[in-house]
Amino acid sequence: MAVNCTYTPTKQADISMNIKDLTNGKKVKKNQFFEWEGSAILDTFINVLGKNIEIQFDNGRILGSDFASAYIQMLQIASVQSMAWIQLSKDLALKQRDLDMKDNANVTEFCIKNRKADMEEAVAQRQIDGYDDNIGIKLLQTQFDAFSMIFSSGMVDLGDGDNALGPLNRSNLTETYNSLATRFPSHPKYKKK
Repeated sequence: MAVNCTYTPTKQADISMNIKDLTNGKKVKKNQFFEWEGSAILDTFINVLGKNIEIQFDNGRILGSDFASAYIQMLQIASVQSMAWIQLSKDLALKQRDLDMKDNANVTEFCIKNRKADMEEAVAQRQIDGYDDNIGIKLLQTQFDAFSMIFSSGMVDLGDGDNALGPLNRSNLTETYNSLATRFPSHPKYKKK
């Protein structure tokens, strides 16, 4: 599972109340009558409930005297339900934002734990490398001490060719130093020029 460990802020939830969320309708004249047209939530409720009241009136289930009362009740119901619908959508936006924030927090915690584990591993590896470096440095020091003892005793053969400097050549000082120096390629003190 690939996890993106860069922080991305959680999108702000839109909880503002805009009248266009409730209605975007307008009065429209069709033939000789006016009608209300719109596509927002209140407009949709009014259209659906209004058409149903008209059907009930046309079928004789609602009488003329009850039509106005039924229509007013329908408008009240549509208004209340529209506001409830909008409130629900705002609550859902807040809950989604909360979930996104928790998810971001979990990802961030996961990334921090992984980074910490990587750093602990790097520290442990550096400690191991440090022990190895210490052994190499002690070997080099021992070789220098041995050479100093040999040189001061007068046992060094300053001959020519492969046997030049005798024991100094056989002690591999150059190879030991070079192997240690390459262990520190990024350290300016040991960088080869």
